[in-house]
Amino acid sequence: MAKKARSAKSGSAPRRGRRRSTSPSLVPLARWHKELVGRLGEAADGCTFDEIGRVTKANHETVRRYMKHGRTSSEFLRAFCLAYKVEPKWLLLGKGPMKAK
Repeated sequence: MAKKARSAKSGSAPRRGRRRSTSPSLVPLARWHKELVGRLGEAADGCTFDEIGRVTKANHETVRRYMKHGRTSSEFLRAFCLAYKVEPKWLLLGKGPMKAK
């Protein structure tokens, strides 16, 4: 007799993909995102998401997500650095002066 397939309602579905760890020692990328969020906020100096969106040509909701989570697009980072005259090395790595000469 053939086994009956388990329905999604009768039990949990198998897990797919990698499991994400929240341990800081195992996720240096998460720490980098957190540091990037801090530097973005420092460079924006109290500007609203709407204001940042206007100068970077990004939607204000997209800007909010970027500023909250630090997972940004390269296009946004480039536009942000140009608009706020921020050194990319400082923004990405936290090294060197914040403002471009």
